[in-house]
Amino acid sequence: MEKKEKIEAGVTIIGVVALIAILAGSFGKKPDNRNASYGEPGRTTSSETSAAGPKNTSPSALQQAAAAITADSSTIGLQKERENIPWGRDPFSASKISREYQRADLELKGISFGADKSGFAFINNEIVKSGDKVGDYEVVAIEKDKILLKRGTQSFYLALPKE
Repeated sequence: MEKKEKIEAGVTIIGVVALIAILAGSFGKKPDNRNASYGEPGRTTSSETSAAGPKNTSPSALQQAAAAITADSSTIGLQKERENIPWGRDPFSASKISREYQRADLELKGISFGADKSGFAFINNEIVKSGDKVGDYEVVAIEKDKILLKRGTQSFYLALPKE
């Protein structure tokens, strides 16, 4: 073999050996740290026996979870404060909002622009311009194929019907 081929074979062999070593180490037994803070199974510490009397020799999963999840009073206070924070608009209420607007029975019948580029819309047999009100809705903007209506903090487009 040539010198270059010997070097390539050596590097390949070293790589394969390193890969095998890494894989063998990852398949080894992992240390069991579950009982590190609770003591050995079957044993109780002096604080456990003095506080609650004699216990079962092996702690149940529920007891272990309860011991692991301890909340101090400041954490509980923060959680209660977060409970009262306003969330704003509910992202899942979009369908409810759509139904409200559908119940309004607004029908855009036409749009026209004057010589001064001001737009007019023909909604429910009324001619309106930007700033006018149609029922509970304010006309915010008039575009060539739709108008923007607003009620409170929510707004939506009303488009011309497709032909």
